[in-house]
Amino acid sequence: MAKTYLLDKCFTVGTIYRSEPDKYYVIEKVGTSSTTKAQLKVAGGVCLEILRRLAKPQVTAYGDWPPIDLGSLFCVIPRDKPFEVTGAAGQLIRAIGRILELAPGEVEATKDLARFGEQVKKFLTYQTGSGGIGASSSWAAGAEYTVLDFTCPAGEKHIFNRFMEVDATDQLIPKGIRTIGLRFKINDAPLDIIDPALAPLGIEWARGYYYWGGMPYYWPFSNAEMPIELMPGKNLKITAVNNSGAAITTGAGQEAKVVIHILDEKELL
Repeated sequence: MAKTYLLDKCFTVGTIYRSEPDKYYVIEKVGTSSTTKAQLKVAGGVCLEILRRLAKPQVTAYGDWPPIDLGSLFCVIPRDKPFEVTGAAGQLIRAIGRILELAPGEVEATKDLARFGEQVKKFLTYQTGSGGIGASSSWAAGAEYTVLDFTCPAGEKHIFNRFMEVDATDQLIPKGIRTIGLRFKINDAPLDIIDPALAPLGIEWARGYYYWGGMPYYWPFSNAEMPIELMPGKNLKITAVNNSGAAITTGAGQEAKVVIHILDEKELL
């Protein structure tokens, strides 16, 4: 029976690693220092894409998300296989999980081998976007801007059933409730009421964080409550609407944009 040890290591961009002939790794949680896309590749195949804004290797400030639990999309590095992290130079991925040491003649667990076989076809990634106004502009009350516009490519399926991170590029956007509403649309059909006379449009973006004593406190805005599945050709759009009742105005060198990073379970069909 395999001996199990704790895996908690940081692997850096630019180094090719290799698992030992009698040990394999099961990665269950990850975080990264990279502010741009970091990938984990096993035997040359991508099995994870992540960035710091969604999963930091260590929580050091308000607004940091801890290493993310991969759940059923865990990553497996079998015995004697090369693996690497790709992305910006000097950055890393922290991998947390298990190291399994096999006895002579013993092989990897069936479920782990099965996951290894599918992990380059079904893995965790993310989509990102921003929308709003630039310098010396006005975001009128009731005006709506596209923040994310994603069309599922041919040969792929995307499921948005985890959390997303919402922020603003400038403090000009009020952080309270009844300011910005987020609207989810599938092929431009809103998953929401459509008459603003009935109620404010969209979901309160304050769902993603709140302020207390001038400091931001965050918690995940979860799509698990409303999973969205996209098949080839289907479009997901997330827009931001000004529900505050007043215009948001920027000056020179300022902007007022909503930024979204949303986790995405990608599957190659």
